[in-house]
Amino acid sequence: MQYLIFDIETVPNEEAGWEPPEDNPDAFPPTPAWKIVSIGGMLLSLDRSSRDPNKVLYFGNFGEPDNEVLMLHQFLELCKEERPILASFNGRRFDIPVIEQRCMRWGIQAPFFFSKGFRYRFQDDHHFDLVEQISNYGSAWTGKLVDNCAALGMPGKMDVAGDKVEELIAVGKQKDVDAYCLCDVAETAWLLVRYLHLRSDINSITNYNAVHAIKSACLAKDNPMPVSYTHLRAHETNC
Repeated sequence: MQYLIFDIETVPNEEAGWEPPEDNPDAFPPTPAWKIVSIGGMLLSLDRSSRDPNKVLYFGNFGEPDNEVLMLHQFLELCKEERPILASFNGRRFDIPVIEQRCMRWGIQAPFFFSKGFRYRFQDDHHFDLVEQISNYGSAWTGKLVDNCAALGMPGKMDVAGDKVEELIAVGKQKDVDAYCLCDVAETAWLLVRYLHLRSDINSITNYNAVHAIKSACLAKDNPMPVSYTHLRAHETNC
């Protein structure tokens, strides 16, 4: 079984011309008001029954800076080739709609998002949205990704937050944004594995192997991400 854990980073889309209403200046912008500046992904091979070590087949950012079209094409090409289960944290509500909107902007087809069962909210064998799962489909408040991971012993992000992405892009710090995006991907992957173990979809050995595969992929990155992944070693006994 292959999961493609993904995340996007966005900045305001000036083309949309969206302005918050006067009576609600802090309103969150709608889907058309965003454009994508980074897409990160981890392709995780996760055998739900095997004792063999699980593998991270890909971990990185798609495309190249300032080329949203290439980011989208490479991400969608991997979806087409591998046919993975997509896994996200709030992807059904934000990431996927933004990706679809930007694909329409650039005339890019994305049939993978319209395959049978993908858009059905209560079916998780096409898109596994952890916010939907952990919240019991909106019955409970999940909090942020970093909060969920921190509660399970994984350190959160250090120097970067989502509301800083626009500022970082403006001053040319694309690498920091890409690293931040991969940090979210890694945390989502880790949370996914622990949740699948909770549901008994995978056994304890598979859980252990998958968590360590994720750790190894993170520690192998050339550019340090804004989270101390070496700190994860202190939690090996909890894996």
